[in-house]
Amino acid sequence: MSHAKEIRFDGWTLECDSGDLVREGRTVRLRKQSQRVLEALLEHPGEVVTREQLIAKLWPRGVVDFETGLNSAIGRLRRALDDDAESPRYIETLPRRGYRFIGNAIAARGFIANATVAREDEAPSRTAFAPREFASGALAKYRRVALAATGAVFALALSGSATIATRRTPLPARHAAEATTRHIAADERYRLGRYFLARRNEGDLDRARKHFEAAVAIDSGFAPAYAGLASADWLLAVEGIVPEDVALPHMRAAADRALALDPDLAEAHMRLAMDALKSGQRELYEAHATRARLAEPDNALLLSDASSDALSQGRFEESIALARRAVAMEPLALAYRYNLASALFLAGRYGEAKQVNLDLVELDPSAWTDIAGQVLVLEGQFEKALALVRASPDGVAKFQIESLAYEGLHRRAEADAALAGLIDVARDRDPLRIVEVYAYRGDTDAALSWLATGTDWFRHNNRLLASPGLMPWALRMSPFVASLRDSPQWSELFAKLGDI
Repeated sequence: MSHAKEIRFDGWTLECDSGDLVREGRTVRLRKQSQRVLEALLEHPGEVVTREQLIAKLWPRGVVDFETGLNSAIGRLRRALDDDAESPRYIETLPRRGYRFIGNAIAARGFIANATVAREDEAPSRTAFAPREFASGALAKYRRVALAATGAVFALALSGSATIATRRTPLPARHAAEATTRHIAADERYRLGRYFLARRNEGDLDRARKHFEAAVAIDSGFAPAYAGLASADWLLAVEGIVPEDVALPHMRAAADRALALDPDLAEAHMRLAMDALKSGQRELYEAHATRARLAEPDNALLLSDASSDALSQGRFEESIALARRAVAMEPLALAYRYNLASALFLAGRYGEAKQVNLDLVELDPSAWTDIAGQVLVLEGQFEKALALVRASPDGVAKFQIESLAYEGLHRRAEADAALAGLIDVARDRDPLRIVEVYAYRGDTDAALSWLATGTDWFRHNNRLLASPGLMPWALRMSPFVASLRDSPQWSELFAKLGDI
């Protein structure tokens, strides 16, 4: 036995004095540079540690080829941890920026038993899991389309994940006490599922789903993991990644299983509530939502749902207050900060909306910045709006902001090209986005024509919750359509939508 300074994370113990990395009786001895990288990441869990910071820590006096040296140190560390750069459990790469530790770190002092020492390139074997796949086969490659400010708050509030896990993912109090006795591998998989569920970059929902399935395969009584699985299935359906008739039955089964294990689990109730509302079962929605409120009144998902409801009825200050509470409950969850920015935007508090939206980039460089882009257009800062979305992937949000900004710059050919791209990707997904662009261009006839197409699409497709884009009630608040509001056709078209 030996005294040592320790840092523990996800079942591992790093002995800082010796560089030994210990797990379940097996030791991997890290090289000094790999150890320093790991220590630097563990000192700032959940935060970006830049390549420049790591290089300065590893080679304070400089070396000839430090880029290759850092890459090698990261590679050796990943092999020691049996970590996958494409689907990381511990070390996330942020291209051209640096790295981020996404596990669960606990600094401590204590004792560890002597163990057989392995070479660093002999990584511990990966635990074998075989999560069930969707019946439809491999998921289609899909990059989440950035959501427009004037509609995203409703979709995100009703589809957003409960947390983004980095250092610690909160559980309901009755489950937190069980974490010390629950199989550590199940808890680890659950936390990783939460992280990917909240981040939602390309492929993250599939990763989240697989982690939740692995958690319940290890611990079949882990109710929050079933609720997380229900959330992953819901998002896969509403974002159009997996057909609804495939994903939603899985969602219902997972939520029902969660509630069979814990009848007061708010997340599972809210997923079933959203599903009921989508299918027009208002009473069932109220029953599940009420049960969720009674069980966990400060649940961030529930607060965000209430914020959207208040916003849809024009109760702006109430909506903003509820959105702020959701952020306070889950400060690392991107969706809730985005919802707050959306509520501020629709309330006309553009400066605050822009800042909240831009602050998301500090949490995740790939975060959606379309609200800030729309504010820049309203402020007449068209070049800045274009610069903001230049690196974004082609999609609804990028094409819309480019259409608006190029129009503001009187660069009609480029505006037309961007509008053509918007029509191509939005006509069957977010048709009301196109209304804003035509209204901003002063083409009232085209705007009203697309409004008729869009409202008819919403009415016949019943996409109240499924579309991650512009909602009809949010369009009524959009600053881009002010020129349409005096038209008789505007009122007639919205009257046809009823309560949507």
